[in-house]
Amino acid sequence: MEGESKKKATFNDYGFMDLIFSWSIEDILDEEFYKNKVEKIGLSFQSISQYLGSYKYPILEETRASLSSSMEIIYQAPYGRVTGLKLAKPFKNKSDNEMDKPLKNKLYNLKIDRWENRFVLRGEPYKTLPGDVLVLADCNPESANDLQRFSRMWCFLSIVKTEDDNDGENINSVCFKVTASKDLDLEELRYKSLYIVFLTNVGSNRKIWTALHMTSGNPKLFKQILCNSDDLCWCCVMCPFHVRLESEV
Repeated sequence: MEGESKKKATFNDYGFMDLIFSWSIEDILDEEFYKNKVEKIGLSFQSISQYLGSYKYPILEETRASLSSSMEIIYQAPYGRVTGLKLAKPFKNKSDNEMDKPLKNKLYNLKIDRWENRFVLRGEPYKTLPGDVLVLADCNPESANDLQRFSRMWCFLSIVKTEDDNDGENINSVCFKVTASKDLDLEELRYKSLYIVFLTNVGSNRKIWTALHMTSGNPKLFKQILCNSDDLCWCCVMCPFHVRLESEV
């Protein structure tokens, strides 16, 4: 890539990141957290909404499991020492007005000196992307237990926008905009040594989650895209099992 890389995540994710931010470490490590929520997906449904809704908890469970796996090997994860952290201005639209649907959480500008353990991902150097979930902590954790120790400060971060200068040979500085799972006391944190640790990227699951909520608009068009119709049912052509969506009378 040439020049500066600027990538920004979408705003409306229908509460996906809010759900992730609400999880505790215990929730993430609990393999039975969604045990009573994830059910076998059937082959027939009463409506499009029921069909799409049947995939919501499986997506959340897949995300939880990915974070849990990352927590177990957090000592191997890419990490960096924070050299700058301050409140950022809200994103604005083309008319220079604040967005109609602003981010729920505050936006921060964050800078680190460099990434360590950058080559643990399939031999390729790690590079921050929108959708990355990281941990911000006042230590460089070797395990999830390190984050749970008394008086430790930590929270989740989500990369919203990257402004990378590591496309060339200079990989000593990385800057990006993030949201945090809680409001940060910047005055207190300025006296602490802070680190960020990469966990996983949830960009794909967030897109799927968003798609599962997009039931508004023209329902006939939606069904036409999703299904083939006959006198008895809607047969999903996107599903290898040809899921049958019963026609609504």
